[in-house]
Parts: sequence; C-alpha cells; structure tokens
Amino acid sequence: MNGHWIGTAGRRPLAALGVAALLLSSTGCTNDALAVFEGTLGAAAALLADTPDITTAPATPSAVSGPLRGHGDLPGAASAKVSPAGSWAELAAPEGVEAPGARWIEVSTPDNRRVLAAVYRPSGQGPYPVAVILPGAEGLRQGHLQVAQGLARRGYIAVAGCWFGTEAAAGVPAGTVPCPNGPTSPDATGEGAIRNALSLIEAARAQPGAFVDMVGLFGHGEGATLALMVASRDSHVRTVVAASGSYAVPALAQAGLPQAQVLMVHGTADERMPVEGARAYEGALRRQGGSVTTHYYESGSHDLPWSSQWQDDVQNRAAAFFLRFLSEY
Repeated sequence: MNGHWIGTAGRRPLAALGVAALLLSSTGCTNDALAVFEGTLGAAAALLADTPDITTAPATPSAVSGPLRGHGDLPGAASAKVSPAGSWAELAAPEGVEAPGARWIEVSTPDNRRVLAAVYRPSGQGPYPVAVILPGAEGLRQGHLQVAQGLARRGYIAVAGCWFGTEAAAGVPAGTVPCPNGPTSPDATGEGAIRNALSLIEAARAQPGAFVDMVGLFGHGEGATLALMVASRDSHVRTVVAASGSYAVPALAQAGLPQAQVLMVHGTADERMPVEGARAYEGALRRQGGSVTTHYYESGSHDLPWSSQWQDDVQNRAAAFFLRFLSEY
C-alpha cells in the first residue's frame, strides 16, 4: 500500500487512523504490535480531530521499493550489520542513570566518535515504526528519556542519543547523561552534529523489529533545529516533531525545506526560545510551500515535553502525528 490516503484536504483523521491499523495488520504485524497501536487510536483520533486538515505535496518516494519491511527482511539482518556510519553495539547502562526499561547502545560516527543512545521499545516483536529523539545543546537529559519511554508505550521503537562527551562537561548542565566518548562540539546544528544524527538514525533503523521506512524525529530545543536540517537531507525521515525549537539559525535557512511532514509545538511563555521565532518560522515554511502543523501551548515553558502539565498532551500529539503520516509509506 503506497497510496497517498492522507495529506489532501477533506480526509478525516479518524479514517486515516483506521487505515493505519489496517496497514499494520496487512504487513505481517504481530498481535502485540496491533494491540499497542489500537490502544493509541482513541487518544490519537481525539487529538487529530482538533487538527485542521492540511494540503501536502507527496513526499519523496522511499529508496526502498516494494511493501513495508521490518528489520528481519533486510539483507544481512541476521548479523545486525548496517553501514559503517551507523554501526552500533550494545553496552551496559551508564553509571548513575535512572532509565527503567532502556537498552543502551553505542553508535559509531564518521568522525570516529561514539554516540551513546537509549533504546526503548514496546513489548512484543513488532514490527514497529521508529522515533529518534534529538536533544539540544544541553545534551541528553532525563526529560528526553521520559519522552522516549512515552513514545515506546505508544507503539514506537524510540532511540534517544547522547551528544556531548566529558571534554565538554564544564558547559553541560547537571543531570545530563554522561557520554565519555561522544562528540565534543556544543554546536547542535553544525555539520558534525548532522553527521552524528544521520549515524544515529541509521542505527535506529537497524534495530530488530523496526520498520526501516517509517522514521520520525522528535527534536527539542536546538535538537528541533537539527531535526529539521536532517529532514532536508535524509529521505528516510518522514515526519519531524519540533518542540521548543530554535529557529533564528542561519544554517536552518540555508538547509532548505524539510522533505518531511512537520509538527511544531511551542510554549507561549518559553523562556529560552521565544514563541515569536516559532511563529516566524511557521510563516516562512507556509510561504515556501512546506507542510507544517502547529500547536501553541498557552503559558507553556521551554521544557513542556516533560513538564507534568503538558507532557501527556505533547507525547500523545507527537505519537498521533507520527502515526498519521508514517503509515502512508
């Protein structure tokens, strides 16, 4: 099934979610996977019912032709090998990090650094779509792990990457997950960060039980900026959720339009990334023909994805958006 059954005005979100469930059942999805998605449909439908229909251009076709495939259908899947830029190995959890249910991997990057990442997955074998969480310049924090855990509960293999190593510890806030062999530059939107993110995405796509063509990015802060830049380069990225993003970045303007469906969520009281920047970027995307949906949280803060007041809505909204658009591939 490769029809564009979502993205034209007048199609109802509830029908889209029903087709998404049908798609999963028709591609060999296990009962465990279906149960997780069916449990999400009610909340997803309620949220999407409040989201205006938007007209979108067909996304760039996947480089992988044919029906949706899980990790087990890929050449060399038995040995879990991927491209050198995205090769990975399992390792023990970082000392002192509270991350119940997480499995930890280390991802090799083109500049010979190693990105630590937490992997959360639903129960069962899948296959499941993939959500990659990209933190900002403050590195991987407990809040990002909460987002990954929440998306896994909603039916996604969620992978959250750790960006900064001990060399940058002086400028990293307390509570950041240690990443002793990780990238050292605090520039979350530079070329090095983009290469690291692409490596992390490849490793996420190679996880057992992953739908390799169903990849969404969830970026927070500068990570939202990074997610949008990556989506302008990587055709495997189908959706981007940009939370509390930094948009007044010259590199973002130079990157061009994201080749993905974009959901922007932002608090009107964001103390670090003023909401005016988000509204300006939204307007620029629309003028250039980009596909963007927005939700602004009245009095919402910068940390709204894991704030007790807004986290459930943000995570439900993200999961519903991913489901709505990832399922058409």
